[in-house]
Amino acid sequence: MPDRRLTNDRLQYILYDEYTAFDQVHRQLADELVQLRRLVADFVDPDDCWFDHHGGCQAHGYLSLEPGEICPHEEAKQYLAEVNADA
Repeated sequence: MPDRRLTNDRLQYILYDEYTAFDQVHRQLADELVQLRRLVADFVDPDDCWFDHHGGCQAHGYLSLEPGEICPHEEAKQYLAEVNADA
């Protein structure tokens, strides 16, 4: 199944180009998504994670990660990399 993530390039097309299939509500939602992505980018710590012997991320204070969980900062960085990638 193809990835259906809405990239920033696609959002740019929806918000600013002559794309008439979206009504005002969809444009507003897309605009809010752009704003939320900017906030995530501002809040995420660019420093790499470092883990203690229990698997907790000491760098970002997530000390109770379960096996298989990743630090939310790393998850946010991965998300931003996906949406900033060229489609």
